[in-house]
Amino acid sequence: MEKERIGCVIVTHNRREMLYECLQKLINQTYPIKKIFIIDNASLDNTFEYLKEKRIFLEEKEIEENEFLCLTNNNYTEVYYYFSRKNLGGAGGFNIGLKKALDYNFSWIWFMDDDAEPKEDTLEKLLSFEGRGNASFLAPLVINKFNNEIEFRMHKLKIDTLKISEKYINPNEKLDFVYKLEANSFVGPLVNVNAIKKTGLIDESYFILYDDTDFTYRLYKNFGPGYLITQSIIYHIDKYQDYTK
Repeated sequence: MEKERIGCVIVTHNRREMLYECLQKLINQTYPIKKIFIIDNASLDNTFEYLKEKRIFLEEKEIEENEFLCLTNNNYTEVYYYFSRKNLGGAGGFNIGLKKALDYNFSWIWFMDDDAEPKEDTLEKLLSFEGRGNASFLAPLVINKFNNEIEFRMHKLKIDTLKISEKYINPNEKLDFVYKLEANSFVGPLVNVNAIKKTGLIDESYFILYDDTDFTYRLYKNFGPGYLITQSIIYHIDKYQDYTK
């Protein structure tokens, strides 16, 4: 597989433990991520200090007020950490990270909520999809970490809940099917930079709800469909809900 440069954007707010677990999963991917952009939406739980205490960084330096550049303990992935004094919502936070990421020569940008935990081969399996060049985004299958069920609402076909025939699924089982999507949540979609350049940024008027659906739907309309790669698994740290209704 030809190596493609991958950037990742995470927005966080007062969930330092979840962010730490998410970050650990990201820096241990079998397909390496060059740079992770963390946008801290005015957290009050000393998130950055917590990450330093957990020794996830080998070194860190302040490059501007409230902006830090860190080298992670895999000795390859860099983290750009930005602390916003105002909570800009998911939409505003993702836009800050997205604008920063677009300054680099990435082929794909991985959007990641802070309560997501990809498996170690999630990114590698997304990038193994042969038709990826014409895809606006590639989405891993979202599975609730607590009950092991697919979170159907995360994957949207015709802006409706995607119904997969298997309600219960073993995440270790080999799954060979792919679905075309029109929209997806921000729990792990890998977005084609060419699609972003054709579509534009996230609509900040949504603040925190439906910003992901609107953005990925516009990617679909302007560039082409996204794809759910069901062999690629990501866990969502969410309390139990019946997503089939």
